[in-house]
Formats: sequence, structure tokens, C-alpha cells
Amino acid sequence: MTRVYLHGLSKVFHGQEEVHAVKNLDLEIASGKITALLGPSGCGKTTTLKMIAGLLRPTEGDVSFDGQSVLGIPAEKRGAAMVFQNYLLFPYMSVGENVGFGLRMRHVDKKTIEEKVSEMLELVRLPGYENRRPKQLSGGQQQRVALARALIIEPKVLLLDEPLSNLDAHLRDEMREFILGIQRQLGITTIFVTHDQQEAVVLADVIALMFDGELHQFDLPNAFYERPSSVRVARFFGGVNFLEGVKQGEQVETPLGILHVNHQEIADGPVVVTVRPEHLRLGEQGENAIQARVRSHVYVGTHTRFRAEADERQFEVVAEAASVERFRDGETLPLKFPREKIWLVPPEESASLPTG
Repeated sequence: MTRVYLHGLSKVFHGQEEVHAVKNLDLEIASGKITALLGPSGCGKTTTLKMIAGLLRPTEGDVSFDGQSVLGIPAEKRGAAMVFQNYLLFPYMSVGENVGFGLRMRHVDKKTIEEKVSEMLELVRLPGYENRRPKQLSGGQQQRVALARALIIEPKVLLLDEPLSNLDAHLRDEMREFILGIQRQLGITTIFVTHDQQEAVVLADVIALMFDGELHQFDLPNAFYERPSSVRVARFFGGVNFLEGVKQGEQVETPLGILHVNHQEIADGPVVVTVRPEHLRLGEQGENAIQARVRSHVYVGTHTRFRAEADERQFEVVAEAASVERFRDGETLPLKFPREKIWLVPPEESASLPTG
């Protein structure tokens, strides 16, 4: 198993104007774990993956495996195998020839290649598919062939570029479980790129969230929901409830009154309060309860989404499905901000907070 280090990694593309795709990225990727590089399109995540693979050379910085720089090692000898978003299977080769391609390039003997191909196809649940052509396979099957082709060379690091983006919803769920099972079975250090928060949370042991070529938060999946580092991070993970305030100890003075919070390592002074929609409590009295008017609701079967307004500020509330029978549009009710679910972030983006 291999630990990957990115030291001050930067990539600048030169054209009509310079594009700083990745900016001074420092990252330590744990051995034997799955790490997601997550972010919107153009944030630098695929560029980072290609620099790890050796397909792009950094403008500055270093990539090392187990403490040894690999920048001077060509991609084919680096020990990193990459599965591309569009699979890139050779259409004129059979499945068996595609899977065994890396071993043929290493001049492994024919008998060993056949044995290894058979093992790999068993591993990816495609036994007996050696003689089929890629065009005869479904998208999910092509993805598994591409995965087998990467794994057959026994790489130190497995790199996956948007591995599920070309699959429909049902196949995505199936492939998530499949990739997770393969990785746990082999224990291989895996790094994958995605723009999908759910995909990152389901697959990854840890997530590196990037915006504009820079790392904004590197953390466990649940931390992005419970402890986002900024308003921007909270919004990316579905946060919609924000309220400006001033912190003093375990109290925050807001336009809606004083909110009591648990101790947090953020300095007293201006802050932004964020609470996820599923943590607000509509119709509950007690500490941190304010009066709010129900503006609208949407029943979605498993839950009901309410929009409530207090002092011209709107909040989204996710409640149990049966709540659709309890609360009516136009009704004024208490809206509780549970102390243990309030999170405070710096006010760098507070000027753009929605107010309704």
C-alpha cells in the first residue's frame, strides 16, 4: 500500500492568457484508503489527478509515493493506473486483449497474461467475457473492463476520473458498491475525481474539496455537513440557511435575537450562523426558538420540505413526511435552532447571504 504526498503542487496552462488550474496544493493521501477530489467543473481536480498519474507535469511542486518523488518517473513506470471517464477501451480489441494490454506492454508471456486476464474478469464479475468486443457491453460492463485493465498491472495507486458520470442512476448505485467492494478487497490506495457530493460521501474515506484550483477543506465526509469551513463549503453541500451575527462566548447576537451555541474554536466577533434544513425544528418550543411563518411546502414522499420566514429572512426546513398534515401554509409557528446543530463560520461571504 502506498501513501501519496502532494507538495506545493501547481499547474499553469499558457495560452492567450495564463490559467492557474491548480494553486499550491498540499495534500497527504492515506495508504489503502479512498480519497475523493471533489469540486465543480474547472476547479482543478482532474488536472491534479493527471499530475499524480504522470500525464501532466506540474509547473511547481512535487508528487511523491511513500516519500519518494515520482516526477522523474514516466507515467508507465510510476505505479499509478488511471481509469478515464470515457473508459478508452480499444474497440478493435477483445475484452481479454483490452484487459491484458498492460501486461503485453511489459512483455509478460502469453500464458501468464491469459491466467491474469481470467483472474481479473472473475474479480470484476465478467467471467467468460474474454472474446467479446467493447461495443457488445453495457456501460457498466465497459467500466468494469476498464477497471480490470487498470488493476491487472498491480498498481500502487488507482486513479479514477469521474468513474460513474456516464452511467444511469441505477447503474451508478450498483457501481458504487462494486468499486467500494473491490477497493476494500485489494486495499489499494485509491483517488477519484467527482463533482457529485453524494458519490464522494458514499465512496470516500476522506474528501478534498477544491474551488478555483485551491483546496478549501480536507476532511471526513460527515464534517462537510456538520462542520463546513466556510459559507461556500456549506452551500456546496446543500446548506441554504445562513444568518449573520456577532459571537460572544457561547452566544450569538443575530437580527432574530440571541442564539445559544456550543463551544466552537472560532474567535468572538462577526460570524455567520448556518444550520442544515434537516436540523431545524418546526413547531418546537424551547431554547433558540423564534416565531416563523410557513410560506410554502413540498411533499416528496420520504419527507416534507417547508419554507419558513422570520423577519423577512427565509429558512428551509426538512421535516418528517407526516408533517404535511400538521403544519399549514400561512401558519405562524415556533422554529427551533438546536444548540448542538448550529455551526459558525467566518463572515468572508456574509455580504452575499440570501435574506429571502
